Amino acid sequence: MGPAVRVPQPRQFIAKALGNKGATSREVIRNYFLKDFFANHCKIFQKRPIYWLFDSGKQSGFKALIYLHRYTPDTIGNVRIDYLHRMQRVYENEIDRMQDMIEHSKNPREVAASVKRREKLQKQLKECREYDEKVSHLALSRIELDLDDGVKVNYRKMQTASDSKFYEVLADSKNIMGKK
Repeated sequence: MGPAVRVPQPRQFIAKALGNKGATSREVIRNYFLKDFFANHCKIFQKRPIYWLFDSGKQSGFKALIYLHRYTPDTIGNVRIDYLHRMQRVYENEIDRMQDMIEHSKNPREVAASVKRREKLQKQLKECREYDEKVSHLALSRIELDLDDGVKVNYRKMQTASDSKFYEVLADSKNIMGKK
């Protein structure tokens, strides 16, 4: 019998195929979903994605993917409460932890890194809070979608509250909805 052939674990196989940045296969896959998945998905589906990305903005404070065909009028509220609010609490706790490290560490390098991390977290938390205001209007509107209307129409509809005000909460809205 010949030597045993080592078969890579599924996560390692996927990470290698993605060829992204990261120290571990988990990081590689996570980075792909955070940075590249949605752009690739839009390209494949010719700007008519079936996965929609909630994206708070440039600080990447909050991102969440939803599957269009599983959408209900409660989806936006669920994303807000179950994920966005949880993320805000994580930022608040991490900011407190960084502040504690700044106040109690004797290592100047550790203090500098903690200050930098705290500032980044504060920007992300601020972005999340501003984003939460937009999402709350949409969640309260309990928006109904009609899949027969198509992605362009529904992408706009899902970001338009009951008061007819448009709140841009989904990624790449201008390209997906077209000009209007």
